[in-house]
Amino acid sequence: MADRLRELTAENEALRRENETLKCENEKLRAKNDRLKRSLDDTTKSSKALKKQVDEANARAELQRPACPDTTDPAPDTVDKLQRKLSQTSKRLSDYRKRLSDMQERMAVIEQVTIVTQKRELHEDDYYNALLQDSVYENLFHVSAQMTSRGAGAYFRHVSFMRRFGKNVRTVTPPYA
Repeated sequence: MADRLRELTAENEALRRENETLKCENEKLRAKNDRLKRSLDDTTKSSKALKKQVDEANARAELQRPACPDTTDPAPDTVDKLQRKLSQTSKRLSDYRKRLSDMQERMAVIEQVTIVTQKRELHEDDYYNALLQDSVYENLFHVSAQMTSRGAGAYFRHVSFMRRFGKNVRTVTPPYA
């Protein structure tokens, strides 16, 4: 029983350390998630600004287009460049969204693991405290000491006798105590 108690204590400490590690990792992931959100917001803003520039450039190009189709206009190059930039920004935005989603999933898993670990620790603490407060546990050492000092045979005969006549063995003290 004492070995089990030491085992539970050691396991409890290991779980507490694991819980602390998970909490630290959770905080790191939250910070990374916040950075990714800010980056996503910045990219979204720049994407909107680029789209606005493309729309303005298209509008200017339409206004500046001459009636004669033979002349060349440098505006389409500008529009193409802006459209490429917009496309690249959209790809980056999509990548950031995917990374953010992945980070949120990881955080959800870590939070669930942390909750389960905390519940397990509480359960083991309750079990440990109940074990310490249980009179059977306390009597175990008392009975063990009596058995080694006076002989186990007399005690077991006494317990067998008491069980035959319906008495609760826990509350009955041996006749030689």
